[in-house]
Amino acid sequence: MKKLFITMALVITTLSAYAERGGGNGVVFVRTATEEALEPALLDTADQINKGTYPWQKYNDDCDSFARRKVYAVEVGGKRYRSGADGRLTPYWFGTIKYRCR
Repeated sequence: MKKLFITMALVITTLSAYAERGGGNGVVFVRTATEEALEPALLDTADQINKGTYPWQKYNDDCDSFARRKVYAVEVGGKRYRSGADGRLTPYWFGTIKYRCR
């Protein structure tokens, strides 16, 4: 009975360590100058993430480098404004791509 408990504890800790290492979520933000350019940019970026060709420097997550990323949601944030160096407001369109690490 003692060996069974030790074996079960070892299996549980191994599985939890594996799940902690491989799992996680991440977010990529996409910004474009026009509304028409936002959808193609979101779709291209989502395809790159799913294929594994998106530049690793741009990831915003704590996934391992060998983890496979899979997109599960794409959101359009709408039109926003930002201030330039001269104080003028310029519009931009904003989208978010959410993905999981496996």
